[in-house]
Amino acid sequence: EEGWGEESGGSIFEEVTSLINFRKTKGNEEGIEVSKLFDPIPSNEEIKALSTEILADRNIRGNLLGEKGRHSVIVMRTVFMRGLDDHRSGNAILAEIRKIVDKHKKPGFDLKIGGMPTFGSTINSIIIEDVRTMVFLALSISLATLIFIFRNFLAVIGPVFVVLQSAVCTLGLMAMLGIPVTMVSNIIPSFLFCVGLGDSIHFLSIYRDGMKNDLSTRD
Repeated sequence: EEGWGEESGGSIFEEVTSLINFRKTKGNEEGIEVSKLFDPIPSNEEIKALSTEILADRNIRGNLLGEKGRHSVIVMRTVFMRGLDDHRSGNAILAEIRKIVDKHKKPGFDLKIGGMPTFGSTINSIIIEDVRTMVFLALSISLATLIFIFRNFLAVIGPVFVVLQSAVCTLGLMAMLGIPVTMVSNIIPSFLFCVGLGDSIHFLSIYRDGMKNDLSTRD
């Protein structure tokens, strides 16, 4: 058509299906007739008049429309995304959809986002938040334990440095090798804190016992 290609921007959505653009197909004497369900967009009074006909259509009821007509869905399919940036792209898309959803929520008109991409993105966000929380708690408890046991600045800083270095190196290596953080592997930082702290306490205890028995620092 004239002017094709002059549009600005674009869309990452390949297909959006809802009651607005649902294709209504019915047979007639000449074959089949395909039209939009709402073409033109009806008024509220016209929609009420069409409700019986719409609910009787099994292609709509149970698919885009609930069995009792109390809720409907909008199905959005994005272009295929593949690679290391998928997680960030998915989160960015979900964030924009949430902005639109929040803008149109009204009393008595609730909107929710669902689907596997939403589920996966939400789980990833929860995992990242859990990792941050667990690392903070593990570090806080480790510091409190070391201060209580040794009451010495170097004896506190040394073990903390060991476990922090271990956690950073492990997560950094996972990132370099493309190993994702999952619901199982998100325990790794906290696990390293426990193991590294325990070994450090044993090492320091043996050292201090040796010093009490008149051994030199080198010995």
